[in-house]
Amino acid sequence: MWTPDEHGMKGRIFVAGTGRSGTTRLAWLLGKHPEVWAVPTEARFLIDPDGLEDLVSALTDRYSFYHADQAVKRFDALMRHTLTGRTETVFRNWYLDQHFGEARWYRALNAMMSQLVAIDFDENVPCDRWTGTHAQHWPSQQKRHRRTIGRFFPEREPLLALCRELIDTLFASAAREAGKSFWCEKTPLNLLSMPFLWELYPDALVVHVKRDPRGVAHSLRKQWGFAEIDQALDMLEPYYVRWARFRESGYDLSTRRYLELAVEDIAAAPAAAMRAILFSVGASRADYPDDSYSLDRTNAWQREMEPADRRRCEERLAPYFGLMGYDIEPRLAEAATPA
Repeated sequence: MWTPDEHGMKGRIFVAGTGRSGTTRLAWLLGKHPEVWAVPTEARFLIDPDGLEDLVSALTDRYSFYHADQAVKRFDALMRHTLTGRTETVFRNWYLDQHFGEARWYRALNAMMSQLVAIDFDENVPCDRWTGTHAQHWPSQQKRHRRTIGRFFPEREPLLALCRELIDTLFASAAREAGKSFWCEKTPLNLLSMPFLWELYPDALVVHVKRDPRGVAHSLRKQWGFAEIDQALDMLEPYYVRWARFRESGYDLSTRRYLELAVEDIAAAPAAAMRAILFSVGASRADYPDDSYSLDRTNAWQREMEPADRRRCEERLAPYFGLMGYDIEPRLAEAATPA
């Protein structure tokens, strides 16, 4: 059993995958365990565009006045407007702040923002109207623009510490209030940002949920309403390409808490899968209260997928089946070359 940290947490779990691979179901099951609190929805401010990963990059390795200005503003807008459901986007009515309490959400956000700004001032906006020899603004034109220059962090760790404080103020506080000592966050594309997540929390467990690529493609097509299977594959293939390149990059996963589970295996024996995860994070209770999982639903693509779509999927994703631990016809596997 791990010793609780200063936030009362014994461990942190990130669930990752390609999407349509069973990540939502796994996070839900983990959240039913007496010791694990699961973030009720995808947090979307850690590794999404304009989130913490982009912010850290813009204020450290990629720093310039302009990068810093935009990164700080976009992060603030993401947290203050987009994820709180106040925009006419896919996040309308998202209300992420409601899961943690509005007061806590804005207190944590404001505390972090106060540490990110180096200079805040009004700059002149050029006008486009001339009266004789003098330039003037139209009455309706904006004359000043608020410029926010983000701080430069020569080293990443001080900024990462601010990120941790924000996350733990939200996630760990909610977990403690629920009487739990682990938290779990699920965003499928955590898969492509694992090094950053381990920068934040070196001891975190990343659970990579895999699924037969044909099942993923079939589910994507149904979810998005694509007319052709190639549209789903156009969306899916880049994830496999990036995952293959990450595995070839030399990053040593053996030095991290990393667990790969096939959704088909989870569906066949959910209690065993849960025990593997719970043992990996040092949970004191390895029993699991719920065995409900549908293997038949997981493998529904085998009945529903058109033969032509199946063949097309196998042809386009042939280089990645073996990498994900799935079989296809030998002739396709032998001819496969990763992009």
